[in-house]
Amino acid sequence: MKILAWIVLTTILLATTACQSDQNTAEEAINLPAITQDYGVIAEGQLLPHQHVDLAFNMAGKVTEILQTESSFVRKGQIIARLDNEDSLNASHAQAEANAKQALNAVRAAELDLEQANNNVQQSENTLAQVQLEQPQITLESARARLEVISAQQSLDSLQDTATLLPAQIENEIQLALTRIQTAQDSLPAIDKPDVQYYSQQVDLAQNALEQLRLNSTIIDIGALTDAVDSTADLVEDEKEFLDKVKKAIDGCQVNVDGDDYTKLTFSQDLTYRNTLYKSGTVYDVENWIADELLDDYDTIVSKATLTCDTSRKVTIDGRKTTLEDAQERYNDVVSQYDEAVEQLGKSRLQNNKLISSAESDLAKAQRNLEWAQSGKYSREGIIAAANQSADDPAVPQSVSLATQQLEADIKLATAQLSDARNRLSDLQDGIDPDALELSKANLDQAQAYLNYTDTQVEQISLRISQATISVELAKVGEKSALLSLNTARTQMRASQAALELATQNLSHNELVAPWDGTIAELSLTLDEYVQPGQTISTLADFSSWKVETDNLTEIEVPVVSVGQKVSINPDALPELELNGIVSSISQLYTEKRGDVTYTVTIDLEESDPRLRWGMTMVVTFPDT
Repeated sequence: MKILAWIVLTTILLATTACQSDQNTAEEAINLPAITQDYGVIAEGQLLPHQHVDLAFNMAGKVTEILQTESSFVRKGQIIARLDNEDSLNASHAQAEANAKQALNAVRAAELDLEQANNNVQQSENTLAQVQLEQPQITLESARARLEVISAQQSLDSLQDTATLLPAQIENEIQLALTRIQTAQDSLPAIDKPDVQYYSQQVDLAQNALEQLRLNSTIIDIGALTDAVDSTADLVEDEKEFLDKVKKAIDGCQVNVDGDDYTKLTFSQDLTYRNTLYKSGTVYDVENWIADELLDDYDTIVSKATLTCDTSRKVTIDGRKTTLEDAQERYNDVVSQYDEAVEQLGKSRLQNNKLISSAESDLAKAQRNLEWAQSGKYSREGIIAAANQSADDPAVPQSVSLATQQLEADIKLATAQLSDARNRLSDLQDGIDPDALELSKANLDQAQAYLNYTDTQVEQISLRISQATISVELAKVGEKSALLSLNTARTQMRASQAALELATQNLSHNELVAPWDGTIAELSLTLDEYVQPGQTISTLADFSSWKVETDNLTEIEVPVVSVGQKVSINPDALPELELNGIVSSISQLYTEKRGDVTYTVTIDLEESDPRLRWGMTMVVTFPDT
C-alpha cells in the first residue's frame, strides 16, 4: 500500500510540473495563489455486500427439488431446495412421537402407583397410631385392676387381723381422749391472760425498723443513683449536639463531576453514541468533548451525575475525628446508659416503697395485737392465732367467753369419744363376723379375674402394635419401589422427548431455507445429486447496501482513521465514479503482512451504483483530519 501511495504522489507531481511549463507566460500576466492538497491516507479494499453466507444442508441425502435459481431474490424462510429424506424423517418422527406418548403414559401410571403407595403408607400409619392410642387406656385399666386386687387383699387381711390389731387401736383412742380432756382442763385457768409485755416489745421493734427504712430510702434516692441519672442526661445532650454536627458535615458534601478530561454522566434510557452503548441508571466517565456533544444533542436523556461524598468517611468536629456511624453508635451508647440509670433509680425507689409499705403493715399489726392484749376481751390462744392477719382485716380473735365455751365443748366431746371407744372394745370380744369374711374373699376373687382379663388385653394390644409396625414398614418399601419406578419412567420419558425433539429438528434439516432476505449469488446444485452435511451448495447475499474492507492499513497509518470518519471511494473498474462512505469499524486484532503490522478497516457506502459488483477493487481515500 505504501508503493501505491508513492505512485499516486509521483504522478501528481509530474502532472503539476507539465502544467507549470505551459503556464509560465500566463503567470506573468495573472498572479494566481498557490494550490496545495493534503491527500491523507490511500488504501485498497474489496467491495462486499451488506452481508453474505454460505448455505449447506445439515444432513446427507439426494436432491429431489430445486425451487430457486441463481440471482433469485428470496425472503427469509423461503425454501431453496429439498432432499429425499422426508418419508424416512416423517416415519422416524412418528415413531419418536409414539414412543414419547407411551413414555408419558408410563409416567402417569407410575405416578398413580406412587399415589396409591403413599395412601397405603398413610393408612398403615393411621392404623398404627390408632392402636398405639388404645394401648395407654388398656394399660391403665390393667393397672386399676391390679390396684383392685391389692385393695381386696388388704381388706381381707385387715378383716383377718381385726382380732389382734383393732383392740390396740381402740386402746390408743381411749388414751387420746383422756389426753384431750386433761389438756382442755389445764387451759381453762389461763385463757384470759395474754402476754402484754411481749406485744409491747413487738410494737417498738416494728417502729424502729420502719424509721430505719425511711432513712435509708431518702439517702439512696438522693445519692449515687440520682447523680448517675443527671450525669448521663448531660452526656446524652452533648452527644446529640455532636451527632447533629457530624450529620450536617456529611450531608453537605457533593462530588465534583466536571473533571479536567472527563465528565460524569447518567442516562435516563439506553443510548448508543459513537459505537458506545450507554446503559440507563449507570454513571459513566465520558471524555469532555463527547460529553458536550451528548449534553447538547440528547439533553432529554443525558445529564450530569449528582454524586454525594462517601457517607462513611471520617470528619473532624470540635477536635474529634469520627465517622457518622461511630458518632451514632456513641450517641446510642450514652442513651442506653441514661435509660439504664433511670431504670435502676426507679427499681430502687419501688423496692424501698415496698419495704416501707411492708414495715408499716408490720407496725400496724403489732399495734393492733397490743390493743387486743390490753383490752382483756380476747383469749390468749385467739390472739396468737390471729396475730399474722392484716391490720385491715375486720375479723377479731376469739373472745374469752367463746374460748371458755369451746374448751368446755372439747371436754364433753372427748368424754363422749372415750365412752364410745370403751363400748367398741367390749364388742370385739365375740370375734370376726363370718358374713363379712365371705364377702371379702368374693371381692378378692372377682378383682383377680378382672386383672387376668386386662393382662390378656395388654398382650393382644402389644401384638397388634407389632403387626401394624410391620405393615407400615412394608408399605414404605412399596412406596420406595413406586418412587424408583416413577424416576425410571421419567428418565425414559425425558429420553423419548429428546428423541422426539431431535426428530422434529431433523424434519427441518431436509430443506435448505433462506435465513434472511437476499439474493442467491451462487447455487451449485443439480437434481438427484447426493450431498454431504456441511457441504457448501449456495451463497446468499444481501445487496441492499455495500461495504468495503481494506486490510492493509499499517500501524503508522491507522491512527489517523476513526470510526464515523467520512471517506471517498473510487472503483478501479469505474475511475470516473466517486462514492462517499463512512468508517464503521476498525479491527482490534493486527496481522503481519510483508513485515508490516496491518489492521482491517470496514467502510459502509452511503450511496450505490448499479454497475458495482461483489469483489471489485476499491481505492479508499482517508482525508487527513
